[in-house]
Amino acid sequence: MNKKLGILESLLFAAGDEGLSTKQLTEVMEISHIEALNLLETLSDSYAKTAERGIVLLELAGTFQLATKKEHAAYLRKLVEVPGSTALSQASLETLAIIAYRQPITRMEIDDIRGVKTDGPIHTLTAKGL
Repeated sequence: MNKKLGILESLLFAAGDEGLSTKQLTEVMEISHIEALNLLETLSDSYAKTAERGIVLLELAGTFQLATKKEHAAYLRKLVEVPGSTALSQASLETLAIIAYRQPITRMEIDDIRGVKTDGPIHTLTAKGL
């Protein structure tokens, strides 16, 4: 069961803001719907029982996703609202170069070009006014 919980947590982390439906979980993990629900409940309980954890499991619009706890919002805001003098990450620079070269372009097209999700880099660029 612990191995499956780790796999579930990894999948939810990788899915990011889009989250995963139980149907997706059953297909990817090759488990039953009931087992997926049990694993989700176990993971949710493990986050809820440990006050030191900074993550919660949310169900939104039929999908499950990992999110940060509301009480940590002030710290996350500080992280996002860093001064403009900070250097851009490699992923942000690549994303910015693709946008500059191929504009107008959609996020999905950028994802296809880079081969990975670009939610983070796009958020960083937007926060910096780029």
